[in-house]
Amino acid sequence: MKNTSDLLQELKTASNIDSYLKDNENCLINQALCKYLSELFKAKSISKSEVIRKSDINEIYAYQIFSGKRFPSRNKLIRLCIGAQFTLDEINNVMTVGEFSPLYPKIMRDSIIIFGIQNGHSILQINELLYSHQLDTI
Repeated sequence: MKNTSDLLQELKTASNIDSYLKDNENCLINQALCKYLSELFKAKSISKSEVIRKSDINEIYAYQIFSGKRFPSRNKLIRLCIGAQFTLDEINNVMTVGEFSPLYPKIMRDSIIIFGIQNGHSILQINELLYSHQLDTI
């Protein structure tokens, strides 16, 4: 499996997009967010109901996200990922699949969220940290 840097370098020098896509089809993400989340939940043996409870998102809204009927905001997606107890790398992969920017340590708010994730904090604990620094909660 090629890493992102290798793929980017190959893409920069590609003379034909179709050849690039064919040569790298097993490295490219080409699936809906809801399917990607379902696969991660299955791989980690966690139930959707457990994720919903830990993420503190409205149950109906969350199931609409899981079915692909609704598309979450970046904050809601971060909440779901924290509720699923994903690693930082897994969360950033989900952000990419969801077409959002990954958590970025040079952004103060993201730094606090990353700190909370790395230290196993709950949504409530992370929101308390954000609030104490006068930043928007997730």
